Amino acid sequence: MMKVFDTNCVGAQRVIQSVKNSVIKARGTIANVSSRMGSSYVLF
Repeated sequence: MMKVFDTNCVGAQRVIQSVKNSVIKARGTIANVSSRMGSSYVLF
């Protein structure tokens, strides 16, 4: 469960933190696109 949380939540935050200064400098936008499956954890 922690691996899924780390990938879906913390991973996105890490990516944003690593590029935010460049995006601000370029006056760009960060768009977070998600899906319903990315918000849930399902065991098969």
